Amino acid sequence: MNLIAHFKGGDAIQMKLQKISHYFNSKMSYPNHPSFKVVNIIGWVVLILVDSFIVSPEITLVSAREFISNALQWSSGYFVTSYVRKVYKYYPYKKKNLIQFLVYILIISFLASILLYFIAHFIYILFAFNEAKVILKSVYNISYLTRQLTRFFPLMTSWSLLYFGIKFWLDLIYERERAQKSELLAKTAHLKMLQYQVNPHFLFNSFCSLRALIRIDQSKAEDFVGRLSDYYRYTLLGRENNTVELIDEITAIKNYAEIEKVRFDEKIIFTFDIKENSKSCKIPGFIIHPLIENAIKYGMKSNNIPLEIFVSTRFENEKLFVDVENNGDWSEYDSSSKNGTGTGMKNIKSRLEFYYPAHHSLEIIKEENRIKIRIIIWGDLL
Repeated sequence: MNLIAHFKGGDAIQMKLQKISHYFNSKMSYPNHPSFKVVNIIGWVVLILVDSFIVSPEITLVSAREFISNALQWSSGYFVTSYVRKVYKYYPYKKKNLIQFLVYILIISFLASILLYFIAHFIYILFAFNEAKVILKSVYNISYLTRQLTRFFPLMTSWSLLYFGIKFWLDLIYERERAQKSELLAKTAHLKMLQYQVNPHFLFNSFCSLRALIRIDQSKAEDFVGRLSDYYRYTLLGRENNTVELIDEITAIKNYAEIEKVRFDEKIIFTFDIKENSKSCKIPGFIIHPLIENAIKYGMKSNNIPLEIFVSTRFENEKLFVDVENNGDWSEYDSSSKNGTGTGMKNIKSRLEFYYPAHHSLEIIKEENRIKIRIIIWGDLL
């Protein structure tokens, strides 16, 4: 059937088009699903075949010219919906109420209908050039335009609703899988925190330092016990989503630093620069701490003594910046090195990828005699 001249059976076909064509876009952004282009092409091809061989074969199969003309007119819908998809892709529909959402859908669908109307007529003119004047006169006729839009507009509106329906469904699947992964990672992170609680080397060294302090300076020994207690209390804090305020993490790191300073004395120097606007940002617990541990573990093996460790945080342009800088050894952060396993960095990368997918970066910056690890986080989860 000719899309412009006849449009017979259009209502029946439009539903077939939408059911297949709307499946496309939401699949594109999700793994293990066909891409947008593939599903969209398949949808329009199926529509053309159904229209040509089932709905109106007496019109579309009269000649090759009629078939090609009809197929190209329907194909214009593919290009229109491709551009509509680009508009819809970044529309924050979850943040809008139902009225705002429906009004937006109706406006875009109406504009898409007008675009499809003119493109289809232009294609029709190419195959009926002798009737171009008559066709153009009809195109700009209000009565004819209104009649055609009553077919195009429901088609594009249904397309849009099905698009968001499938997108919402896939979002639910994605969030469900993410929640399951979150639970697993939370348990893994908790086990990691338990390892910090009973780390035999750290505990042994702490008690040795404490014994020495008791003999030398009882007031410092009391302060040492307090810091050790606060540090282990932090590891015991169970949180439902395994996130903490950044200031809590920094406080635990400072307690850890003071404990290590008793052990290493003047061989290690800690400096902190924590901006006020960053303190309330939410981060996964123990996301910074492994960097401090690695800096001490591998840095003390180097010849750069005293080991200087500088920790800074700031919140700028809706982004959280966390820098851990030291003048120690590079091996832990160098995947080609035989000295470091890289396990700590892998764990940090995995946790950042989970909590802030596509909303984080982890940079390893090597300068002359210095190493800087920079974590940048942005998004609503902060």
